[in-house]
Amino acid sequence: MFKTITILLLACTDCGLTKITYQYDNQKINCGDMADAIRLETTTYKENVNDDPTLQGWYTDNGLLFVGSICH
Repeated sequence: MFKTITILLLACTDCGLTKITYQYDNQKINCGDMADAIRLETTTYKENVNDDPTLQGWYTDNGLLFVGSICH
């Protein structure tokens, strides 16, 4: 059975969230593991941004911060 997962990305503190939805087979993988797989495939961990360690996190190649996921 296919379910959907929405990945939440943030471009800036004053911007709304960017939402990307994927379908996955929840009989093969659970939602949390699917979110981890998407994060690892689409982002890179940065310990700081512009020499500011408070901006650490998982970022896409175009600079969006991976904020989380929602399972449907």
